[in-house]
Amino acid sequence: MQIKVVIGTIAFMLTMMVLGYATLREPARLEEFTHAEIGRSIEFGAELFAGNCVTCHGVNGLAQECPGEDSCAGLPLNDPGLVCGDVSARMEAMGWIGTKEAFIKTTISSGRPGYIMPAWLNEFGGSLRPDQVKNLADYVLNFESEELCAEPVYEYEWEADYEAFSESFPNGDVDAGREAFLTYGCNACHGLPEDDAVAAAVGPELANIGIDGASRIDGYSATDYIYESILDPSSFIAPDCPNAACSGPPSAMTSNFALRMGGSEESPQDLQDIITYLTSLSE
Repeated sequence: MQIKVVIGTIAFMLTMMVLGYATLREPARLEEFTHAEIGRSIEFGAELFAGNCVTCHGVNGLAQECPGEDSCAGLPLNDPGLVCGDVSARMEAMGWIGTKEAFIKTTISSGRPGYIMPAWLNEFGGSLRPDQVKNLADYVLNFESEELCAEPVYEYEWEADYEAFSESFPNGDVDAGREAFLTYGCNACHGLPEDDAVAAAVGPELANIGIDGASRIDGYSATDYIYESILDPSSFIAPDCPNAACSGPPSAMTSNFALRMGGSEESPQDLQDIITYLTSLSE
């Protein structure tokens, strides 16, 4: 009987030692498992990106080489402005108050206003499941690195007036401006100036802004007025909105276009194109 007690005691002690070791090892094991799971998610995301996103955002998300296209329609994703910092420059530009992961997942899921960035989540009419959206988000987040984030985030320094701005960006394109008007979601508030069936819902109607804009502020041309209204919408409140007088200041119009259009050396051209498009409507 005494031998059985000794054997039982030894067995119990050995069991406790094994369990103790396993308990001490568990955090490291879970960390390894988590890393492996994220690694697989990134791999799946890379495959999804190659099959769905590369034609707009480019090889490796650089928006430099887009197969089958003369130029990349989408923004670079392998970019410090998107993936660096707890609150990245693009999150700040969009007024996002959530996490970076949620920002990227939401953008993939629901797209961007306009017709360039579609909604990809199947719940919103897209082709991807929620787990695939997460895979893509993990792939994009994986671009963040110490080397990338050591690069400065580009931010264009806007000129004080349209005349000075147009010295750097002298030529606008009507078709590109029409596309940029949709890409930046201007149609969500101002409707489609060329289509009476899609009227302005919140902001002023713009079909005649090339003439009306020149009468709003003494000494301003229509181009001066549009330039300032987009970059600093609260500087002057337009008199008439669809249902009543426009409210403000501050303006109901989002104030982040200066950041959004100033995120790269080329993106201020979008503003010149939009101005060219809007002023062409009244010609």
